[in-house]
Amino acid sequence: MSRPTSQAPDPGWHTLIGRLAWQGDLSIAQFETMPSAKGVYMLHATANGARASIGRALGTDADGVLLIGESTDLRTRGTTLAAAMQYADATKIEPSHRPGLEYSPGWGYDFARRFPIEHVLLRWYETDHHKLLEAALLERYRWEFLDRPPLNASIGNWRGHGRENGWIKIPR
Repeated sequence: MSRPTSQAPDPGWHTLIGRLAWQGDLSIAQFETMPSAKGVYMLHATANGARASIGRALGTDADGVLLIGESTDLRTRGTTLAAAMQYADATKIEPSHRPGLEYSPGWGYDFARRFPIEHVLLRWYETDHHKLLEAALLERYRWEFLDRPPLNASIGNWRGHGRENGWIKIPR
């Protein structure tokens, strides 16, 4: 595996998320309205009608990113994420979305204490390169903030992607 250099990736975090045509900003009740398509998604915290700032190991994430994920079916993933986030009874069968469960008050760490569910929005970007783009987004987030979004336990599936100057190469 080639490691990232000490030189910042090109494009960097802010450039990369800014150039993608994101759709959505859906409330939890609308997660199931996402298309049945391949893509990446981001869960954001908001405050006073704007993205919430979250302190990270290096600086502040002004986009309020809680989770970056990918799926071959965004609608199904959005539906399971919403169910998991609202999971209040640990005695019932668990929904199949680990980050959503970590958010939930009944099973996980109850991120809702800090980021209330009514202030969480989901947006997505459709792409056939969903695994590669998720890995590139997580890699660049980590470079920018020396941290991961709070609900991401891993840095994505980065294996097998082409690299340029040590960074995951993003398809044009």
